[in-house]
Amino acid sequence: MGIFFCMDSIALYELFDGRVDRIVTDTRKLKEGDIYFSLKGANFNGNEFAPQALEKGASFVVVDENIGLESRVIRVDDVLKSMQGLAQLHRKKMNAKVIGITGSNGKTTTKELLYFILKEKFQTLATQGNLNNHIGVPLTIFKLEPRHEVLVLEMGANKPGDIKELTEIGVPDMALITSLGKAHIEGFGSFEGVIKTKKELFDDVANRGGTLFFNLNDPQLNQMYSLFKDGLSFGDKKTNSDYTYELLQQIPEIKLRAFYDLDAVDYFAHLFGVHNYQNVIASITIARHLGLDIEQISKGLDDYYPQNMRSQITTWGNNKVILDAYNANPASMSAAIESFREFEHNEKWVVLGKMAELGDSSQEEHQNLTELLVSAGFEKVILIGSEYNNKLAQDKFILFENVDLAKSWIYKNMPKEKLILIKGSRSSQLEKILTE
Repeated sequence: MGIFFCMDSIALYELFDGRVDRIVTDTRKLKEGDIYFSLKGANFNGNEFAPQALEKGASFVVVDENIGLESRVIRVDDVLKSMQGLAQLHRKKMNAKVIGITGSNGKTTTKELLYFILKEKFQTLATQGNLNNHIGVPLTIFKLEPRHEVLVLEMGANKPGDIKELTEIGVPDMALITSLGKAHIEGFGSFEGVIKTKKELFDDVANRGGTLFFNLNDPQLNQMYSLFKDGLSFGDKKTNSDYTYELLQQIPEIKLRAFYDLDAVDYFAHLFGVHNYQNVIASITIARHLGLDIEQISKGLDDYYPQNMRSQITTWGNNKVILDAYNANPASMSAAIESFREFEHNEKWVVLGKMAELGDSSQEEHQNLTELLVSAGFEKVILIGSEYNNKLAQDKFILFENVDLAKSWIYKNMPKEKLILIKGSRSSQLEKILTE
């Protein structure tokens, strides 16, 4: 079997006999019979690993460079574009309804909530982890099978045009923007750039006659709602939305009331805070639109417990810890702090990492956060990163350059019977504090 010069997705699909679920991009994860796509990155060239993939038993390798081999080799102009085109074709061949989710905060939590709820009625597939970019979205789509009825597809963005690219691949039937805030603002140029990029999801779905979901509790989304002729809205009663809710309790878990035509139903979720309340009502709204009953929604919510350092409640010695160390931007930081204030506990510690990718607004946003912390009156505040103000006239505040220095101090002054919020981006590696 010699080298194939196969340029279009249809030819690739036929050659693979539809076995796109066997596509891998990492030779370390490759099993015999898999199809290896030789992607390139800033610091690596997957073409160099193609011979290794063949040795490990790959049925095919897809390359865009001459690797000096012919057997089971498919040569294309661009491996990434070929993979994306193949994903688009596979998505169109499947019957699943696709729900596209993006937003500055809450998209992963909402995706997880939706999965747990919708699987009570439908054969459901959802993005694994946070594989939400130009590579992760195709890899998720490749997992679609004829049995699947719904795909919950998370879409992330770092720059203008990213969401438009992902919608072209995933072709969503429904769209949700969870929130609009100053996340990754450095790549977008401005907050307006963030809004325009996230709106690409709504524009795409609306142009194809799909369904849009608007959270009118969010001022930016409320304003965006007026730009679209159609769309389903949700929010608190004061918003006069199509689906209305009331927050009854935000700590230690969320309790809310959902209003139906002739009745009201209380739901519970194993999450805390107003910010997560928004994620919960978004999930309930989509579930109600898709015909799930009260029992199915309640069961899905009850089955979901946050993991992977996203609003995760755990214990550390005799301390109770809220570990929310996967994502951090001004909106999510402020929301977490405000919610943490409401917890009934006399001795509360806060450990915060820096917020990255804020561009020229970084100093201002870190200062705003510092002022919020001062007013909150926590027993101890540990800040990690030079972006924070080191001139605080507060003995309760301690500043460290990195997480290792902070960890060393914490272990020397080991907290006992404290309630501790650990909040920051993944790059800060704050989870190291809880490991020996």
